[in-house]
Amino acid sequence: MKLFSTRSTRHLASHIAIEPGACTIKQFSDGELFVRIDEDVQGQTVWVLAGTQPPAENIFELFFLCDALVRAGAQINVCITYLAYARQMVAAPGESHTTQVIASFIKNFPMRNVYIVHPHSDSLHEFLTFTAVRDMNFFYKQAEAYDAIAAPDKGAVTLAKEIATSCSKELILLTKMRPDKEKVEIVSVKGKAKGKKVLLVDDIISTARTITECAHTLITLGATSIAAAVTHGIFSPGSHELLKQSPLERVFVTNTIAQYPHKKIIVVDISQFIQKIMQTSHT
Repeated sequence: MKLFSTRSTRHLASHIAIEPGACTIKQFSDGELFVRIDEDVQGQTVWVLAGTQPPAENIFELFFLCDALVRAGAQINVCITYLAYARQMVAAPGESHTTQVIASFIKNFPMRNVYIVHPHSDSLHEFLTFTAVRDMNFFYKQAEAYDAIAAPDKGAVTLAKEIATSCSKELILLTKMRPDKEKVEIVSVKGKAKGKKVLLVDDIISTARTITECAHTLITLGATSIAAAVTHGIFSPGSHELLKQSPLERVFVTNTIAQYPHKKIIVVDISQFIQKIMQTSHT
């Protein structure tokens, strides 16, 4: 078994105890990508590890690497650490349905198995056959120090319930609305926050507007401390400043996307979780 990785996941691949495949991925001076397989993989089953977060070159690297491996005669399993464009599940007339477009490109390759780490929505199954995997131990470990688990919106309810049940913690459910794209308002809170240490859980932190607004609301309701645990850290421009000014004491995030500790942010390595997926699936 060989592991081929795109540049977006080299930080993970270097800590996975699977022999790296020999390949060349580089960019020409005009920015175009070049991908070549540098060993004989004819008839072999290999793994491809990739993250597709912006810039868009990360998506193209995945596609070009898969194409090169198929042309070299390999059978490929793919693990996508973060699937970009998976949040655009609905398209109005005249809008690109980007989720469906990305899924259609992935389906073009004869992949044996596709694994996606903590996809944004189960509705993605409408467009793509894949296995969703989540490192629940990451959440369980952080939950140990808190009294209650909170879902910042309805999309995180299933995750929060699973963690709260498994860890015997109380559950808090928040509901939000967006008056406009740049603002988040919390419209309801189900569960008691007063006197409790609360851990907010979700799949993605991007602008940080939702999670910081939830933190302010929970503090107002009497929570004694607030933290967050999130699988994917996008951290759009301005998010670090919001987190700095928020009541959040710390934010735990995995390195599905390469991260660096920053103020309140604590990075948790997920490479062994991915290695286990590959080794278990291979056997």
